[in-house]
Amino acid sequence: MFGSKSKPGVSDEHQNQPTNITLSAQSTPAAPAAPAAPPGGSDEGARLRYERDRFLAFAFCASDILMELDESHNVVFAAGAVSAFLGVTSESVAKQPLMNFITAQSRPAIGELLLAIHDGRRLEPMKVRLNSATGPTPPMLAVGYRLSDLSDRIFVTFRMARSLEDDDPSNPHRRRGGLHDEESFAEMAARRLRSRAEHPNEQLTLIELDTDPDFSERLDQAAETELKETIATCLRAKSVDGRSAGELEDGRYGVVHQRGMDVGELNARIEEATRAADPGGAGVTVRAASVDLVCDGVSEDDAAKALAYTIHEFCRAPGARLTMEKLTHGLTGLLETNAKRMADVRHVISEDAFEIYFQPVVHLKSQRTSHFEVLSRFTSVQKGVPPYDFVHFAEEVNLISDFDLAVCHKATAALRARADTLDTWPVAVNISGRSFEDPIFQDGLLRLLEDNADLRHNLLFELTESMAVADIHATNDFVQALRASGHKVCLDDFGVGAAAFEYLRAIDIDFVKIDGSYVQSALENKKSSHFLRAIAGLCRDLGVATVAEMVEDEYCVKYLITAGIDYGQGYYFGRPDPKMVPTIPAMPDGMGARGSGASMGRG
Repeated sequence: MFGSKSKPGVSDEHQNQPTNITLSAQSTPAAPAAPAAPPGGSDEGARLRYERDRFLAFAFCASDILMELDESHNVVFAAGAVSAFLGVTSESVAKQPLMNFITAQSRPAIGELLLAIHDGRRLEPMKVRLNSATGPTPPMLAVGYRLSDLSDRIFVTFRMARSLEDDDPSNPHRRRGGLHDEESFAEMAARRLRSRAEHPNEQLTLIELDTDPDFSERLDQAAETELKETIATCLRAKSVDGRSAGELEDGRYGVVHQRGMDVGELNARIEEATRAADPGGAGVTVRAASVDLVCDGVSEDDAAKALAYTIHEFCRAPGARLTMEKLTHGLTGLLETNAKRMADVRHVISEDAFEIYFQPVVHLKSQRTSHFEVLSRFTSVQKGVPPYDFVHFAEEVNLISDFDLAVCHKATAALRARADTLDTWPVAVNISGRSFEDPIFQDGLLRLLEDNADLRHNLLFELTESMAVADIHATNDFVQALRASGHKVCLDDFGVGAAAFEYLRAIDIDFVKIDGSYVQSALENKKSSHFLRAIAGLCRDLGVATVAEMVEDEYCVKYLITAGIDYGQGYYFGRPDPKMVPTIPAMPDGMGARGSGASMGRG
């Protein structure tokens, strides 16, 4: 929504390097009348001056400018590199309001810092810019503190930021201004909910800036950067510890704060910052929704996972089911609903409350059934829920590995029941990419396969792309272990995700299943048809068989054959059924017992 230019005020060599400024007499406190005596000297006054100067030296090791403010936030004392940064003497700064030396864009940030100090909180450094005689300075890090013995005084220091990204360069999950990104913010909020006994009065607020392209176009890079830094400062100042705030997505933020924090005032401050950044002065509207970090009736772990899921859902692209309007009218209810959904998923797994159906996968030229894909149907609390929705939610809340393993157990039991009959067909089981990466799932599946070694060639696996694989090399290692044991593996949903070709390049597999939407588009669009043929040719060159989903009629079958596709699956060959009902002629074609198989997704 909102980038960065250096500004005048300090020479370029200071832009990206720590300062090393020699303090002149006019920019330092008055020197003592006599040389400071070492501790233990006979002159008590000299000893006190020594202590004063020693702590002042310590302060300058960490800061470039020191200021002491009265209760009205007027400067009563200034020391350090005042003239170097502000272009004026330390003496001339005294008795002036602090805000005179702060840029308009940074005033909200300094205001939040001063409010926090008045409340007795100490925040992490906040990035601001000062007004110098030649324009705004480069970013400075401001810190403030108040001593109980000097309650009518506030002490503020400023130091040059090492660079524009001087927040936490070692943390890959930190954005500009020291904010969490989506993933780390969700994890942080979940951790605080789990420890709610220690933090009983905390709330989560999700914030959205109602921006439009015109607003973004009106901001130059420097104004955009300054606005983001100001918003970050406001949020961190309101957070419980100065660190519990995040930029979840462009224009969407989150903050964990104490109950009672004035969310309306926070919205107003952010809106004020957008107006200050906007050359036209219009700014944008800010909307927010809050919820207590508590969820009764479910375990803390489920409540925490439901909270993380709710945050991720809030970060979906435009058009997602979760909108700010829904949040505003029921964030608490939404959190409770998601927690209940988690309990339902656990019930399905623990109580075996689902059935498996079978849909045939057919060799297109011979019309012979190769094998069956295993599909899930729910029988109790999740009855009527589309399988894709169930699986996607289970992936988001990290329960998919348990469900995938439960399906593998059922599929193996179905094969075992038919092992001594002539009515035996290979079956393909869908496995989420998340499960393929889970060591606990890997161990459980390998134990199951070892106990049923005689069924290896009749049990196939499909790697689904509904969730991105984080460690593609580790996933490939596990896939190769399965293939070495006699199991064929298929890459599912090909053509849907952006990483499909990367997976095909990095993971050695036996089959590629082309998503049904891709197939239907190829039937209607010449460009899509060329892509489908190109995929078939690529896979053929790689020695990988192809399977097409959503084969609905004879015309589609003939088209796929001419396009070079090997296998098909869809209502034309048979609907999902509790029994394995093969397409006639029902002779295994070799893709299963002597080869492999593919499926039509999970539903």
